[in-house]
Amino acid sequence: MATVLALFDFDGTLYQGRVWRTLVDYFRQRGERRGFLGRFSLTHWLQWYLTKLHLYDRERFVMDWMKDLAGIFSGLSQEQVSQIFAWILENDIAPNLNPRIVERIAQHRAQGHTTLLISGSYQQLLDPFASTYGFDAALGTPLEFLDGRATGRIAMPVCMGPEKGRRLETWVRERGLEVDFEGSYAYVDSLFDVDLAGRVGHPIVVAPEDQKMRTLALARGWPLID
Repeated sequence: MATVLALFDFDGTLYQGRVWRTLVDYFRQRGERRGFLGRFSLTHWLQWYLTKLHLYDRERFVMDWMKDLAGIFSGLSQEQVSQIFAWILENDIAPNLNPRIVERIAQHRAQGHTTLLISGSYQQLLDPFASTYGFDAALGTPLEFLDGRATGRIAMPVCMGPEKGRRLETWVRERGLEVDFEGSYAYVDSLFDVDLAGRVGHPIVVAPEDQKMRTLALARGWPLID
């Protein structure tokens, strides 16, 4: 029997927040990494302004943002990074999950579907979350470590846009799965996930902030969960 997948984006879909903002707040509240945060804000908020003027590609901007934000962990041990993510998961993410999407996870598991978390967020955050909430696997953006310390870089491309589809294809191929993509589901919230949503027969758009995504969903007849 072919495998039915239920694919879930994280930021803005399952988690009603943004991991980058939570991370920045975590370090600011503790007065840590001030130099990095100052430099990061100076360069990246300028890029953000340029995207508003349509002078800088928005998808490239968001990918650069997540890639460069990895520098906030530079020099920290794997244990320190795990502790930071554990605190964030317990104190910010868990209280701000979308209950309707959490319910959908349980429904898909009850139907025997394979549930996958696919997100641009960092792998070291997604793995414990996926384990806690019963996902079969998580595909994210792994932080790079050398000799047990974070290098401040990522180990693979940011898992966003078409990269999500490529990562999914690799995951399926490595396990030798026969997937019923027409019968599968994808829960997404942004235009960056259109490629992923288009791979399954049941795309569902969750609380889209971008009016263009809402318009696209309506035009294609994709169900909306607000």
